[in-house]
Order: sequence, then C-alpha cells, then structure tokens
Amino acid sequence: MTVTTPALASQEAGHFQFVHGQVQVERDNRTLNAERGMVVQVGDKLITAVASSAQLRMVDGAMLALRPRSELLIEGYRYDGSDQDAALVNLARGGLRSVTGAIGRARPDNVKIDTPVATMGIRGTDMDTFVPPASAQQEPTAVLRVNSGRGTITAQGVTLEVPTGGIAQAIRGQIPRIIPALPAEAEAQDSEVTQSTDEDTSTDEAINDDQQQDTNLLEEPEINLVDIEESRPSIEALNLQEVSDGQRRVLTTPPQTVIPGTPQEPSRIIITIQ
Repeated sequence: MTVTTPALASQEAGHFQFVHGQVQVERDNRTLNAERGMVVQVGDKLITAVASSAQLRMVDGAMLALRPRSELLIEGYRYDGSDQDAALVNLARGGLRSVTGAIGRARPDNVKIDTPVATMGIRGTDMDTFVPPASAQQEPTAVLRVNSGRGTITAQGVTLEVPTGGIAQAIRGQIPRIIPALPAEAEAQDSEVTQSTDEDTSTDEAINDDQQQDTNLLEEPEINLVDIEESRPSIEALNLQEVSDGQRRVLTTPPQTVIPGTPQEPSRIIITIQ
C-alpha cells in the first residue's frame, strides 16, 4: 500500500504519550532521545531498548504501544478526512499493540502493519503484533493476537481473518494459520518488563489531557483470553465452505462448526483471485 502525503519528511503522524526507559528516534540522519509530548513524523524510526517502551497517540486518535527491544518505522500517515486517509507502519522487530483510530474505523483497508514476514490489517481492532528474534534454527515469523474486533494477517498471497481472542502466525514461506497460543518467543516479548525511572509518570498522571480515558496500553491488566484446547484442529483440517463474490474466494467454517476455544463465529481465509 502506498501512502501519498505532501512534504513527506515533515508530515506529523502523532506524538509520544508515554516514554519509559531508553527510546530513540532516528530522523534525517540524526538520533534523538524520545520524550513525552514529542512529535512523531512520517519517516521516523522508533527504537526501544531493553526494558523500555513507548506509547504514541496518532493524529487520527489511533494508539500505538511499542514494547521493549522493538523497531518501528512510520512509513506513511495521512489524515485529512479525504479518501486518501491511510496509515502504514513497519515493525521490523519486537512487539506492537495497536488500537484503531478514525482512519481504521472509516477506511480499515487503508491501515496496515508490515513485518518482514506478513502484513497485518484491522477491522475495528485492538490487537498485538509480534516479530520475535530470528535464529539459525528457526525461520523468521510474525504473530497476530486480536484482543477485540477482527484482524487480518496476509502472507504468501493468502489473507487469514482472525476473530476476537484469536492468535495467528505466519512463518516465512508459508501461509498464515491459526495457532492455539502465543509461541514461546512472542510470549517472552509480551511479558517483558518495562523499567521505571524517576522521570516516568504513573499511568494516571500520564493520561492524555484531550482523552481522559486513555491509559498506558502496556500497563493495562492482561486481557483474559479463552482457554484453547491443545487438540484444537488447524484451519486445514476443518470442513470449509467456499463463497465467491467474483473478486475473491472466502473459505469459512460452516455455522455448525465451532473451533474450540474461540468465540462462536468462524475464522475466514480470504484468497484474492489474480
């Protein structure tokens, strides 16, 4: 997806709401130390160190919370109420929690989170994206966990739609699939502790002045996901039904098929016809 914005290098995308520990911004061949209230621009690369995190409020009201040891590029962000409104970020490593803003509510197809392995999309969503460290023994992977609403994960030309409480994974060279729980590497990223410093503020003190209900997404109580049976079948093993609207094929579980450990609605695999 291409996001066209005037004066791209200086286009404001949002600002820092919280900064904990060591967080840096790479901009125009400079490295800046992030601080609360600092403007984030299109083209900025945000980097969090060990035990460090940051939360952004974007210009459309979306929220992005960057976990420790993460790297996020703001590739494009445009919000002016037009059909060109769009948001594109690239998570090279680490973890990112995202909550939909005005662009996602009005034009969900225009909001994307790229990773080295897959692209995440939103459908009015609170979701987590994880890019665990790669190793010589393991292929690069990307993981999507949907906390509310629906999300999508696309890899190898296949888009898997994930419902509330669902977790999906894409491994390089493979199509995405539903999995019963976070992989160990993503679980470690999810539970990594953020340090506190004298300059840090509490969640209550750091609530944004314009949105009193905003809180630190990474300090909220853990979302209670339903227990998922280890024996849960994969999408490939289910009796799938196919529906076509002339532009895409949708493979969906029939109404009577309930995937153990998920809400009473089917997951869907969307395969675009070229």
